[in-house]
Amino acid sequence: MKLFTLFIFCAAVANATVVHKRENGNIPTVTNQEPTKVKRAIKTQYEDVETFNIFKEGDKTWDENWITKDCWGDLTYEVKDGVIVAKLQNDAGFGLSNLNLNSEYGVLEFDYKLEVSDGGQGNINLVVFDSDDKYHNFNGYPKLYQGNGGYEHITQDMIDNTGNYIPKLQRFAWQNYGNNNKEITVYIKNIVYVSKKIVIIKYSDPIQVLDTGKCSLHSDWEDISDKASKAKLDVINDKCIMSIKPSSESPLRLKYLNENFKGGKIEITMKSIGSNNAFIWSCYNTYDSSIKLNDITIVASKNYEKRTEEFETENEYNAFSISPIEGEASFEITSFIFYPILASTSDLNYEVTYLTQPEIIYDEHGFRNDWRENNWSCTCSPQLTTGAMECSFQGSYGAFSFQSNRNFNAGTLYVNMKVLYPNRMVTIQVHHPNQSYENVYSIPDATNEYTDYYIPIPSNKNQPTNRFAIQEGSEQENTFFIRKIIYYPSNVPIPDGSPVNNPTTKTKTTTRRTKTSSQEPTLPPKTEEEVYNDNGYDICSQNVKVVYGEKKDETTNMYGLENDEWCAILNDNCWSVLYGIPCCTSNAKISGAWGTEPDGSKCGNTAESACWSRELGYDCCSRDETDTIFIDEDGAWGSKNQKWCGIK
Repeated sequence: MKLFTLFIFCAAVANATVVHKRENGNIPTVTNQEPTKVKRAIKTQYEDVETFNIFKEGDKTWDENWITKDCWGDLTYEVKDGVIVAKLQNDAGFGLSNLNLNSEYGVLEFDYKLEVSDGGQGNINLVVFDSDDKYHNFNGYPKLYQGNGGYEHITQDMIDNTGNYIPKLQRFAWQNYGNNNKEITVYIKNIVYVSKKIVIIKYSDPIQVLDTGKCSLHSDWEDISDKASKAKLDVINDKCIMSIKPSSESPLRLKYLNENFKGGKIEITMKSIGSNNAFIWSCYNTYDSSIKLNDITIVASKNYEKRTEEFETENEYNAFSISPIEGEASFEITSFIFYPILASTSDLNYEVTYLTQPEIIYDEHGFRNDWRENNWSCTCSPQLTTGAMECSFQGSYGAFSFQSNRNFNAGTLYVNMKVLYPNRMVTIQVHHPNQSYENVYSIPDATNEYTDYYIPIPSNKNQPTNRFAIQEGSEQENTFFIRKIIYYPSNVPIPDGSPVNNPTTKTKTTTRRTKTSSQEPTLPPKTEEEVYNDNGYDICSQNVKVVYGEKKDETTNMYGLENDEWCAILNDNCWSVLYGIPCCTSNAKISGAWGTEPDGSKCGNTAESACWSRELGYDCCSRDETDTIFIDEDGAWGSKNQKWCGIK
């Protein structure tokens, strides 16, 4: 048996913010469509277990395993013309139960339409019950669907209004709720429930150290070795090989650029060259040499073999080190993969909401998800014209405060705001469920122009954060105007496109800076070239990609950066100019959303049906149908009908 033990010595950056890049294909998921109650030390996946086709349009009755014994109130129901028809008086509910269903999590889909006794518009409330006959509502309590005369398709995640899974589901019900004693007739068809299994994954997504496609060190890593010990990469016999020749005095050192880690699993395929085949593998902290792991020794084979080792500690690291036990040694590596336990997902003494995307807390549409006001000593109301929250203070350390039913830990709070009276203290607080709080950030010179602030939210091992407060900290009269609040959890990067590079705000010295042009832009009401020019903007060159979009009234203005200056992307060309790609000519060969010109250059399909995000599983939307929520390497993303869409 070959000797295989491993030493790992890891390195960390103090107070690092997570900037792990989203790989292509890992498409954004609407935050309120994922189960949220998991430990941050764990990654959770959801596998389909069983699909229940409860009722399909055209059926004469619903599936025999589903019964109606648990309906309530004054109602009648029948299957008519292949559709379930339930007439519900005030508060009555039509329900379908399966006593054998024992689902820990799932998704319910159905089509419905409403008729209201007075011919107007009405509401229907969706309620679910568990095996203990306890009912559950959803985020946005209660979950009301408004009838508009035609069928609407609903996809509802089984998460209650506190962000918890709804365990042991057994009954779904549609209730006449909030209709002022009017009779409601609900038509329901195509009811499908997909039961899902919650799978706990210990490690985060794999991080390639060796990029075999480019035959280079992956861009997430940096070789910080001495010159003589740096890795050399070559393609030999169609195989990418990393050759290393470290010594005990000068090891190979590879630094991870994105985030600290506390452990993980390492897979490396390698062989030794020469007789000195034993080496020490370590992980270390480039900022604190006292943080290290006990040595792990590897004896490499003369032939390529895959080695796997796992480790986990309480310390944070950010680099690997490879060195022979003594002297100098040579090794060749053909595959090097690291499955990390990221510091941002390490164990806490409580459960938190795991988000995979930024969460908008407040914008011109009001509070999102389950966020709500919990102010003190101030008067707040949204402005009718801009939607900005206007809060007036008369001293007494009042605060505009907002709270969720869910728990969070660490990250960054983005706030876009201005004040009526500048140069007076503004304090940012985080609050915990046990009523304790901390002041985490101070703005001593708040301005009367809209400004971006990026507030670092510290980690707290023992208490989660479920509430934030923007406090008037000078105990003087003032008024705050707050346009947008976004929470970025530690595992989600702050996008370069939005809202960091925001052309409509000035930059103050905060934890991050907004790139500004020489003139603070005034957004034009139209996208014509002369209007942009009148407001000080040049039109972007054809190869400039969108980095920021903002919707004003019925028009969304798109901007790029060219020579470090803001420029405007016109709306009178095809959609692909947003991404620096010209429109296809009639000579182009079309494939999906894209095409290829005779000279081999890429172009955008000008057909109305072309949609670049469809191949990623998402429909497209126009720039005027949605806010630009964020921009990543795939493109600009918005939301339509409560689902992500790619902007074109």
